[in-house]
Amino acid sequence: MHASPLTALASFPEHRWLATGGYDGAVVMWDVAVTPPAARWRFQCADLVNHVAFSRDGRKVAVSAADGYVHLLDAHDGSVCGQLGPHGDDVNAVAW
Repeated sequence: MHASPLTALASFPEHRWLATGGYDGAVVMWDVAVTPPAARWRFQCADLVNHVAFSRDGRKVAVSAADGYVHLLDAHDGSVCGQLGPHGDDVNAVAW
């Protein structure tokens, strides 16, 4: 599901989910409870993904990207819950 190297990775053990981000600007949510792991959804940023982080309850994923935004996504379906920005440059990290 990624067309280039990964740049970010976050896990949420209670749901057995893994979120990845890459140079291709994609965020992919993986279900690692199945073999082989299966992609649940994909979100596309305008530029490379720098960091991904799950909220404490696992319901949201924050994504920082070189497009100057923090994207807030629903962890279950990848829908956009909000955006913070634009910032003047890359957003390099996020945390809850």
